[in-house]
Amino acid sequence: MRRQIFSRIKYKDLVSWTSMMMGYVYHGHADEAIALFRLIQREKLALDAVTLISLLQAFAQLGCLTLAKEVHCYIYRVLMERNRSIINSLVTTYAKCGELNMARNLFEHMIGRRLTSWNTIIAAYGMHGNCIEALKLFNQMKNEKVTPDEVTFTSVLSACSHSGLVEEGLHVFRSMTNNYSIVPCEEHYGCMVDLLSRAGRLEEAYDLVKCLPPRQSAPALGALLAACRDHKNTDMGEVVGRRLLDLVPENSSAYALVSNLYAESGKWDEVARIRAMAKQRGLKRIPGYSLIELDNQVCEM
Repeated sequence: MRRQIFSRIKYKDLVSWTSMMMGYVYHGHADEAIALFRLIQREKLALDAVTLISLLQAFAQLGCLTLAKEVHCYIYRVLMERNRSIINSLVTTYAKCGELNMARNLFEHMIGRRLTSWNTIIAAYGMHGNCIEALKLFNQMKNEKVTPDEVTFTSVLSACSHSGLVEEGLHVFRSMTNNYSIVPCEEHYGCMVDLLSRAGRLEEAYDLVKCLPPRQSAPALGALLAACRDHKNTDMGEVVGRRLLDLVPENSSAYALVSNLYAESGKWDEVARIRAMAKQRGLKRIPGYSLIELDNQVCEM
């Protein structure tokens, strides 16, 4: 519907084109956003920061490192390197494309770093599981008198979760309320549940899940259920599984998790029951996929 409305616009300006690009990126259709950008180039429109950020987000989704470098060169060619939002997006794009050193170099040379820039680079290290460096940046940020916010703590806790640093994560989690009076939200609890679950501290993780409103607890319950399976805690897994299926009865992944838990404990009648429930609801597992970058994609900026 959105594309149909866009197509009916007789005189499209840059705002129209960019809005359509943002829509594609938001819904995960990065390839369509890039195709649309090529049409913008044909129209010879002068690009602004919002258009470039949308393009970089599309590259980040697809892991298009070569194209990201082209945009990087263009940014410096048109003297937009002082735009923090663009540079932050470029940092994120490089990180998601696996070029963490490039991302760090951009951050280090950024003029007038503010909270969003710190959040961006901490998140970059977090997504690569480099918790030690993320914590160093977190402490450096505080030493430079930059006050962390909810996003900062989400990135740091996520990094701790990926690295399995339980005590460090607990310390950061407590400091949110004790030092900064920040009330933990769904994402913070989710990171802590994942961190404790991976470490086998399932009871503590379940106690944290109970702090969440029911409608916001499904991701944390999923992480806890997977950990119950890994740590062979079938009793807790059954309790968590029932609660998860009550909350997200249309989520095929939840049925798969519960089914696998029963299968590993040899409860084949329960396996058949869960699979029958999923089949009755017409649910199918979503297949995974991988992406590769093709060198012949060029934006000609």
